[in-house]
Amino acid sequence: MAGKFLGIDGGGSTIRALLVDEGGAVLRYQQAGAANVLVVGPEAAQRAWEALGMSTERCTAVVAGLAGADRPWVREYWQRLLGPLAPRVAVVGDYEIAWAALTEGRPGCLAILGTGSIVYGRHGTRKVRLGGYGWRVGDVGSGMRLGTEAVRSALAHLDGSGPFTQLTESVLRWSDCTSAFALLDFLYDPAMDWRRVAELAHSVFQAASQGDEVAAAILHREGEDILRMLSRCLAMLTLPEEAPVGVAGGLAPFWLTWLSDAWDRITGRVLRLVERPPVEGAALWARRMAEKTAEGESLDE
Repeated sequence: MAGKFLGIDGGGSTIRALLVDEGGAVLRYQQAGAANVLVVGPEAAQRAWEALGMSTERCTAVVAGLAGADRPWVREYWQRLLGPLAPRVAVVGDYEIAWAALTEGRPGCLAILGTGSIVYGRHGTRKVRLGGYGWRVGDVGSGMRLGTEAVRSALAHLDGSGPFTQLTESVLRWSDCTSAFALLDFLYDPAMDWRRVAELAHSVFQAASQGDEVAAAILHREGEDILRMLSRCLAMLTLPEEAPVGVAGGLAPFWLTWLSDAWDRITGRVLRLVERPPVEGAALWARRMAEKTAEGESLDE
């Protein structure tokens, strides 16, 4: 189908837009500042969108994956802003375009593993979302969860209630502290943004790769939960054998090493690393959406 197809990825710090033709060739790529309406507000989000210089484009279809789009008023806000661009505009959660980066809008499921985490999949009109509860809870396998466990393990080692672990040195270096009391003062300082603890996630993988039993136990526990949620998603969607299952996000390459063999034993399937950026998934999904509409199918199928 001839036309232009626009994908948008609006996360916490950056909004990206990718315009492709019917063959998937890139026509334009732009990025600007934060556009998360829940964080920066509607006016700043609109300024970020306008800074992309895409508001005068006329497209066949648009798919926008935006932080906070699960909330009706956020979705309606972006629908009004993007509506003039194309006859077909879909505003979805930012995790959904990561799914599209794996599947191009076809059946499949994935675990997105970064600062937070979520498992998401689709098959026809069926959609499954597991986890994604946010940083205050500490999502399974996320940087937040791994960092929190690293801090707990370090404190247990420092006060003598837990075993030795290399994570103690990593946590003290990260916090610029030299004792458990100094570390507690650092952690409970009102100016401390707890989300920073996700910076410790890579230390957990590194320590485990060097034989640290405490770090390996953390990854084993979290890995079991990731596999359980992926297996549940797979079963709820009744995905066909050819449907891809993958991992995406900043921690995905590290988790792939830990999860691949177990996933193969459990399901007989290959666990894929999603290397395509979410904005490209959004653009390809827009093209797929236009094709399905032309064939008379529902956009949700």
